[in-house]
Amino acid sequence: MACWAVGDTRVEEFQVRDEHLATSWANDLPVLATPIVLWWTELVAMNLMAPALAVGELTVGAGHEGVQHLAPTGLGETVRVTAELTGADRGKATFDVRAVDSAGVVYRASHTRAVVKRDRMVAALRERKP
Repeated sequence: MACWAVGDTRVEEFQVRDEHLATSWANDLPVLATPIVLWWTELVAMNLMAPALAVGELTVGAGHEGVQHLAPTGLGETVRVTAELTGADRGKATFDVRAVDSAGVVYRASHTRAVVKRDRMVAALRERKP
C-alpha cells in the first residue's frame, strides 16, 4: 500500500479555455464551470498520489464535501489549483482543495480519493453492465 504524509501538497495551473466555460454546460454565462474546476481539483489530488502507487493501482474519486464555488472566473484566466493531504487511512486519502485566480479564491472543498486495484475495478464494471 502506498504511503503519503499529512501536509503533502501539489499545485498545478490551468488556463480557462472556451470548453471550460459554463456556456458549454447549458448555461449562458461565459464563466468557468463548476464541474471543470471540481475535475481540476480531482486531477491535482490524483497526480499527488500517483507516484507512490504500486503497479496495478490507481485512485478514484470517492467524495466531495463542502463544495463552494465562490466567484466567477473568465476566459483566459489562469487558475492555480492546490490539493493538500489532510488525512490518509486504509487506502483513502482526504484533501483540502482550492482554486485561486488573479483576484483570489474561487473554489474550495474537501475531496476524498480511494486507492483501488485496476483489475478489480474493471471486473466490477463488467458485473454492473445490464
